[in-house]
Amino acid sequence: MIKKKIDFVIGANYGDCGKGTITARIAKSNPDEKIANVLTNGGPQRGHSVCFNNVVHVFHHFGSATPWDATTFYDRNFILNPMAFRQEYEEIYKKFHIILPNAVRDTMCRWTTPYDMMFNQMESLHDWKGTCGMGIWATICRFKEMWNPTFDYFCEIMSTKQKEEYLCKVRQYYTEKYVCRIQDQYYLAWHHAGTIDHFIEDCMFMYEHTDKLTSKSLDDFDRIIFENGQGLMLNDDGKDDPEKTPSQTGSNSIFDFAGLIPNYEFMNIHYVTRPYITRHGSTKFRSEKVDGDLRKDEDINQYNDWQRELLYGKLDLNLLKDRLMWDKCHWRSSPDISYTIDVTHCDELDRKNEFEKEFKDSFHLNFYGSKEI
Repeated sequence: MIKKKIDFVIGANYGDCGKGTITARIAKSNPDEKIANVLTNGGPQRGHSVCFNNVVHVFHHFGSATPWDATTFYDRNFILNPMAFRQEYEEIYKKFHIILPNAVRDTMCRWTTPYDMMFNQMESLHDWKGTCGMGIWATICRFKEMWNPTFDYFCEIMSTKQKEEYLCKVRQYYTEKYVCRIQDQYYLAWHHAGTIDHFIEDCMFMYEHTDKLTSKSLDDFDRIIFENGQGLMLNDDGKDDPEKTPSQTGSNSIFDFAGLIPNYEFMNIHYVTRPYITRHGSTKFRSEKVDGDLRKDEDINQYNDWQRELLYGKLDLNLLKDRLMWDKCHWRSSPDISYTIDVTHCDELDRKNEFEKEFKDSFHLNFYGSKEI
């Protein structure tokens, strides 16, 4: 097998740091290479913004290197959402006037239904805990607690009647779990037969526009960009902690995929951070005044009832270094692996001297403006 070039893009804090921008920059800087853009964790709750031909798009279900002809791969830990897939597929085509390459999915991916999303949103509105509203945690719990067909089995084997019966069982699963009445704004969609019909159409659309992941799927690619969601401060620590996510947000999330890429020419692990911390609404995170010309990102971080507002805080470089050194411990020291800190939004707050003093001996450092690719 030809050796691959690998880039791993990881959020160093809570997310909202510029992972999409760094992924896009890597793709743009290597125009002659065929790129596989692997989404490793979470699901389409991710919002990675990229500017291409003066048009900004927030990527959810596709990799941020898509405008540079990259093919999106869904790792088995990525949670598929046929509704979000179809919506974004059509949106990207209209925005960029490009025909998207077929995405590639692991056959073990879990997948979200409209009932996972509605339950997630209703539960949060009833007792707010901070969520993306995309049904990620609900989907994970449902896959543990009831029988769920694989996405391929649902699309290939089950008849239309069986599909409808299965989705009715999912709806009933949440009806029994949810102790309050279905909220008014969800009542029609929850009970309407058209919800199931439209979702089945979305599933078939996604099935027809994606390929199955095989041992040879990566053979024709020169570079693999692993684009993580969220950030190291949200990494699953195995405890029942509402402040964490049920997701591996560090470089160890590559391990389930690594069997397909046994040889690599080099690997560059990119840790992405702003010079300050951001986090969407949380019960513990304390919003602090940050000295700098901060732009509030209203265009891509709009308030919603589930995530609420984007909060800002000071970044402790000593604690950041501890997180990064912890993540580096997953890899044995090797001349084939380099470690880079990509600091974005430096035009808002200049801490270049501080970063160089703290990190120059153990990491490469890059500094970018808030809109720079």
